[in-house]
Amino acid sequence: MIAMSVFNIPTGAFADIVGHKVSVVMGLFFHALNGLIFYIYPTYNGMMIGMLSAGLGLALQTGAWSSLTYEVLEKEGKIDKLVEVMSKAGAYFSLAAVVGSLVGAPIFKYAPRLPFLLFFICILLSGIVAMQIEYHKPKNKPTLSGLLATTKDGIKFMLGSQKLMGLMVLTIAMTTSRMLMNQNIIQPYQINIGVDVALIGVTAAI
Repeated sequence: MIAMSVFNIPTGAFADIVGHKVSVVMGLFFHALNGLIFYIYPTYNGMMIGMLSAGLGLALQTGAWSSLTYEVLEKEGKIDKLVEVMSKAGAYFSLAAVVGSLVGAPIFKYAPRLPFLLFFICILLSGIVAMQIEYHKPKNKPTLSGLLATTKDGIKFMLGSQKLMGLMVLTIAMTTSRMLMNQNIIQPYQINIGVDVALIGVTAAI
């Protein structure tokens, strides 16, 4: 989370300059590299390096996916389908999380490193598929100075708005509590009380 937050600062401007498709593809490859590092170096240091790679990968994808979707639909004259497409994407994401939890936990029980290799393969294939998207970058290419000025103005506006600051604090609090409970407490707690590893995927899916 810290790595992603730090990398989010420059990657937004980077995506606008090189194009959202390039940013998404690079993000997927760095995200996939995370799984490969975990598989090859299943140590604490390996996990730390992998998390840095994952943070960079997720930061490169943050916002770029929705922007890429908007630009592709706009090019095809189907911008009115944006809400429908984004809703379906969210549903597919939730379904994939359920399937991954149910399948991944039993695999981990008998082959602890194999899920990391499968993760690498799946995300890598996603990056290859994303490369096939027909994409035309906007004609008005933003400049770095312009993006920095926009970012500066946006930060000033946000800091000057009590409503936006309140919303940001609320979002941080909700995200932190959710991540802390779902990933840092519930799963280790289940192992601590003797729940079978294969069954942890069931609770995660629920």
